[in-house]
Amino acid sequence: MTTKYFCDLLFHTLNENDAHFRDIEWIDSENCFIITCSDNTKFSLSINNINIYCMNLSHNTSSQRQTEIQKYVASHTREDYIHDLVSLKKDNPYLFTILLAVLKLRELDIISRDMAESIMTQLQVYEQKLKDDWNLL
Repeated sequence: MTTKYFCDLLFHTLNENDAHFRDIEWIDSENCFIITCSDNTKFSLSINNINIYCMNLSHNTSSQRQTEIQKYVASHTREDYIHDLVSLKKDNPYLFTILLAVLKLRELDIISRDMAESIMTQLQVYEQKLKDDWNLL
C-alpha cells in the first residue's frame, strides 16, 4: 500500500465519523493530519512509511515482517529511530548513503514520495550485497 493511498483511506475513514471530528486537514510538508474534534480539541497524526527503519527485517516473511514492524513502532521512540539510523550508518555505510540520497531527492521534490518509498523498499533485497561491496573498498 502506498503512503498516498493509506492517507486517502484514513482521511475518508475519519471523515465518515463527522459526529466526532469537526475538521481533518492534511499538512503535506509535515506528513501529518491535523484533526479538530467536535469539542474543538486538536490532534496531529503523523504518517510515515517505516520501511527505512526496518531494513534488518527483510529476511522475514511478509507476515513476520508486519508483526515485527508493529512491535517495533509500538515500542520505539524518535530517539530509537535515530539510534537505528546511526547504527545503520556504522553497519552499512553504502546503504545508508544511498538512503540518504533518496531522502534528499524526495526533500528537493526531484522524486515523489511513492518513488522514494519504492526505491527504499527495493533496496532491502540488496542490503547484504551493499554491505559486502562496501567492505571490499
